[in-house]
Amino acid sequence: MLTPEIRSFIDTLVDQITVTTSERLDAELTDICEKNYAFASSQGMSGALYSFTYAGIRYVRPSYQDYDKETRYTYSLNRTLYPMAQEYVSNLGVYLKDKKKLNQGLTLVLNGCRTKQDIRDALPDFTRKLFSDIVDLPRTRPEAWTLVDKPLLKQQFELIKELMSIHLTSGMIL
Repeated sequence: MLTPEIRSFIDTLVDQITVTTSERLDAELTDICEKNYAFASSQGMSGALYSFTYAGIRYVRPSYQDYDKETRYTYSLNRTLYPMAQEYVSNLGVYLKDKKKLNQGLTLVLNGCRTKQDIRDALPDFTRKLFSDIVDLPRTRPEAWTLVDKPLLKQQFELIKELMSIHLTSGMIL
């Protein structure tokens, strides 16, 4: 059973791993909102700069999600922007699935951890740099030590480790 501290650590770690992807998606959504607003304005329409509706779903710029007054006025997405929206929705779907996979994989590998040393030993070396309280801890057990007697789960974790690496590396490339 995971402690609340480990659960919170997992949530923070997933956010740290996917921050670059999240920021890229936020920028894509903002770009679509701004282009939709510009098109509406050029047609003499007053449009919402902060949101749009596409395929029956309202998309709101992240920085305005709590600002109800402006987001109340949402217009349909201009058809010329459909390809951008389709790509955004596709990327968003992949991002949400990746976050879920990361969460599940980290839950598996950190189940049974009680101390910072346990966490450090369970995680791959490249993740320790994300947290100042474990960065200097030396490894005392093999990576994914919590899965040593569970070969199928260990194999699954290898896929999660690769996914973590992909998201972290994308931050260095962009």
